Amino acid sequence: MNLTHLKSLREFIDRLTALGEVQPIDVEVDWHLEMGAIARRSMDLRAPAPLFNEIRGIASGYRALGAPGGLSRHPRWPYARVNLALGLPPDAHPLEAVRALAAARGRPLIAPRLIAAAPCQEHVQVGEAVDLLQLPTPHIHGHDGGRYLQTYGLNIVRTPDGRWTNWSVNRMMLLDGRRLACLIPPNQHFGIIHAQWKALGKSTPIAVALGVEPAGPYVGGMPIPEGMDEAGFLGAYFDEPIDVVAARTVPLEVPATAEIVLEGHVSHVETAMEGPMDEYPGYVGDAGTPKPVLHVSALTWRDRPVLPFSTAGAPVDENHTGWGLPHAAEILHLLREAALPIEATWMVLEAACHWLVIAAAADWHERTGLGSREFCQAIGERVFRSKAGFGVPKLLLVEHDIDITDVGQVTWAFASRAHPSHGEIYFRDEAQNALPVFLDPDEKHTFRTVKVIHNALLADRFDAAQRPVRSDLDHGWPPEIAARVRRQWQRYGYPDPSLPGQ
Repeated sequence: MNLTHLKSLREFIDRLTALGEVQPIDVEVDWHLEMGAIARRSMDLRAPAPLFNEIRGIASGYRALGAPGGLSRHPRWPYARVNLALGLPPDAHPLEAVRALAAARGRPLIAPRLIAAAPCQEHVQVGEAVDLLQLPTPHIHGHDGGRYLQTYGLNIVRTPDGRWTNWSVNRMMLLDGRRLACLIPPNQHFGIIHAQWKALGKSTPIAVALGVEPAGPYVGGMPIPEGMDEAGFLGAYFDEPIDVVAARTVPLEVPATAEIVLEGHVSHVETAMEGPMDEYPGYVGDAGTPKPVLHVSALTWRDRPVLPFSTAGAPVDENHTGWGLPHAAEILHLLREAALPIEATWMVLEAACHWLVIAAAADWHERTGLGSREFCQAIGERVFRSKAGFGVPKLLLVEHDIDITDVGQVTWAFASRAHPSHGEIYFRDEAQNALPVFLDPDEKHTFRTVKVIHNALLADRFDAAQRPVRSDLDHGWPPEIAARVRRQWQRYGYPDPSLPGQ
């Protein structure tokens, strides 16, 4: 697959602008709630991404981009932002992105390329000169505990022995001009590395790169294995090394084209209250809790920097596209690695990534010799006990005869095929993150819950000649009639269905 590698956020914005998917906002807006509300409404309407050019109380030239991973209402390219970020044509089917990421998992890593100078260091502040308050950090939601600077960037940390460098996406709340409070889940890779430094009695060296090249947050959100460098995987994905530059005050390398980079250390002893923050399940967040403090030792940035931010909440936003697609890709890779006959995987974005759909090959029954419950059991054991399945509580298994990215078809398949009495297979005491609101209090503390597969498979219940046939246009009429109706649609007097709003 030939991919177009957009190497900076600015290239990405230019491509989106050409499609009409960016809305420049030149009137002054307030970083306190107004920017977040505009970004939220843009996602609710699937309108173009807002690019804020004038922000109250912030020096001219500092900009912010909302909804960088949102969906579009344009009928030809609803996934344009995701597709362009991952090097695909804007009108590619979203499963192409999942398959491209999964395919790259089988290729050798390509280490990043260290260069001497980079745009991300056009301006530099070090030590006492650092002032985070100059940045257009939004107070996003009305219930948030503070202003969130890091919602769509990469946290870069390395193990004390230097063998593994992790790029990840975890939120960080501004405390003052030189400190942030960091969400660092202990079971995620950032948390694992932070624990290694803490065991040595040392703070964790870190760089936070904001406004990185558009594929960065997707790879940072992909649950690749412990010990695998995201920078090398991103290189393998695009078949060329990613340019990085040495940080100024910590022993790390950062993406060369990042808009803004923070450098510093996450304390192994000091904490501060962080949160609440509205999160990916789509509800107001839980009460704030003490979190580790990041002390910033350097701040570097480009001329006229652009700070991207995510307005997490009701679907669909960047948490769902940037988390859902890469997780689906990793699960597809794991299932194929296990020689299970799986054609496609998809995280239902409209379900706020609580629901994964897996599409089995039509002949899965013949190829495996298993009944559907045994097949579900094999899939569940592989998915729920992987890092990729950590945040997946509910799984729907179907044959690959529907478009699993179409929430309407998924709803219909679940409602019409899963048996109401014996259509569930339960997996008890499985690992789970603590953010879903359905969790009981004890489950939030133990990070364990019951997970379920909804069995909507048909192949072992009907022989090939008797399997139910869909009664839609493509299956309920002869192909030549369906083709004629599509071809002559405008002749019948209907508008062109490819135009916006049709």
